[in-house]
Amino acid sequence: MIKPFFNRIPTIKGMIYVADEAQIIGSVHLDEGASVWYGAVIRADLNSIYIGKCTNIQEHAVLHPTTEKEVVVGDYVTIGHGAIIHACRVGTGSLIGMNATILDGAEIGDYSIVAAQTVVLTGSIIPPRSLVAGVPGKIIRTLSEEEVENLKIHNSNYHELAKKSLPQVIGGEK
Repeated sequence: MIKPFFNRIPTIKGMIYVADEAQIIGSVHLDEGASVWYGAVIRADLNSIYIGKCTNIQEHAVLHPTTEKEVVVGDYVTIGHGAIIHACRVGTGSLIGMNATILDGAEIGDYSIVAAQTVVLTGSIIPPRSLVAGVPGKIIRTLSEEEVENLKIHNSNYHELAKKSLPQVIGGEK
């Protein structure tokens, strides 16, 4: 379901893919090729949420801003099942693992991996190409070239799956 929240209205650039049970509410800005999967909630009632090109928001993920901080998710990002993205920034090509939580004001650098169930604390700055894991999240190491390429392949595969699988195509033909 795509719906406004008072005067905050979702905007869509190009064609996106949305599952029937997904909720896109308020000042959400979705770029070409983005996909929002079953049960995901993107609620931009207090501030804006920006979702980049070919980014996939998987089942039961929650994205929410605060009145002070918006959510910005770069291009070609994977937000894993059950992840919470709260008033933060996620860089291009990154993967946020299942049930991970990124808290207010945190910034995840481009082509980084935040492991499943990791909690990235408020205000944390994660450099590009980092592997982050744990509670609280700690930088484990820098990703290899091969791992960065695998992130690109993973995102491309999810984009193709969205084109074949998701029932609602908005902004164009499936």
